[in-house]
Amino acid sequence: YKKVRLMMDETADPLTELAGRYLDTPCSVMSPNPNRYTALRELTEAFQTDAVVDLTWQGCQTYDVESWSVKKFVREELDLPFLQIVTDYSEADTEQLKVRIEAFLEMLN
Repeated sequence: YKKVRLMMDETADPLTELAGRYLDTPCSVMSPNPNRYTALRELTEAFQTDAVVDLTWQGCQTYDVESWSVKKFVREELDLPFLQIVTDYSEADTEQLKVRIEAFLEMLN
């Protein structure tokens, strides 16, 4: 959704539009990053979510650092349960993640 949620004005200067789109991307390397919270609010409303799972790749330190503020936003502003999962996408943590996700889903019921 990061790549497709922002439409470009096809009548405007293409380079300006492209630059603006990249600068408006809700990515953790953009600091401050208010667009991530806007995107989260839009997505939780559009999909009527029951909870938010923040998936963080171990190699992406900026998302890992930002997760605490996303957690605060989700819990306080959206009033939704939150779970952060940090993984390296290998199979080494599959069972640990399975236990954490199952416990989280059980809490939702």
